[in-house]
Amino acid sequence: MLPEENTQNQPSRIVRIDQRHVPDEVLEELARHILLLRKERNPEYPLLPVEEVIKDLRHPPEETMEIGIWAIHDEKRVAARAMGMVNLTESEIPTMLSNISVLPEYRRKGLATRLLEPLKEFARQHGKSILILDSTDRLPSGKEFLTHIGAEEGLATHVNRLDLNDLDRNLMQEWLRKADERVEGFSLLFFEGVPPDHLMDSYCQMLTHIMETQPSGSIQFPFKVFTPEIVREIFKMDENAGRRYWSLVAIEDATGHIVGYTDLVFHPRIPQLIYQGGTCVFTEFRNRGIGRWLKAGLVLKLVDEVPEAHWITTGNADVNASMLKINHEMGYKPCEATAFWQYHIP
Repeated sequence: MLPEENTQNQPSRIVRIDQRHVPDEVLEELARHILLLRKERNPEYPLLPVEEVIKDLRHPPEETMEIGIWAIHDEKRVAARAMGMVNLTESEIPTMLSNISVLPEYRRKGLATRLLEPLKEFARQHGKSILILDSTDRLPSGKEFLTHIGAEEGLATHVNRLDLNDLDRNLMQEWLRKADERVEGFSLLFFEGVPPDHLMDSYCQMLTHIMETQPSGSIQFPFKVFTPEIVREIFKMDENAGRRYWSLVAIEDATGHIVGYTDLVFHPRIPQLIYQGGTCVFTEFRNRGIGRWLKAGLVLKLVDEVPEAHWITTGNADVNASMLKINHEMGYKPCEATAFWQYHIP
């Protein structure tokens, strides 16, 4: 059992934060809490300026998602925070993405357990019965807490990282050359931000296929079906936050449909740190080198146009052998053991 220290004289009042309407100073306290946890988890990475985090917090989704945030304050700052995100378009899925974070000096004092209560109530209000939470070996207290409350680990994952100083450009060029020999009748298209209107339906089908085919263990993730409304809202959030979202897709020339996809996301205020999102090829078009074609094409564009870029990080399920093989060949190495957990609301 996880021991809890004396809670006397500890901050305990829970306050819900309305991101759209609270004063800037309230969001600043929340932003500083988020940045402190990021620095603890990844001290090697640069941090966004606090005003950029505030900008992100100020513009939550409005139509297809609802976010609830609760905080416990001490005299000066946010000591602990809970967040839940509900996908409003998929009422039949019982899970809700959730997160709880506590500053180091307030751990094992009952704050995380207290913050479970508003998360559970928020989930119930939306017909959800399971919280999805995550852990990292960089912050071992998270796994201890999840075990303590009876959550079940459902998917083991790793954060894998590519140091672009070690990127083998010759290998990437070789992947492009091999693709030229094997993918006749297909072409690559790059775009930044929202996909072109004529590709929106195909783009949504691609994202849905990713969710249908990626390993998920025993976790039932929300966002199984992507619609144009969801996609536009996600990109609106990125635009409001100042993030740049690059996509490279493989098009079947005869049909004009997307058959493969990869993306990169980064903030121009910290261009050293790049996030690799999804990479996927429709099942019937696999084993032609399209995945390597896409990954090589986008990473070479990145190093040419964003010379400050240092790392690309990505999350992979430990059982996703095909994606791990490509990433390993590119030079990705595991740097953080992570996991997704399920907490069944009593």
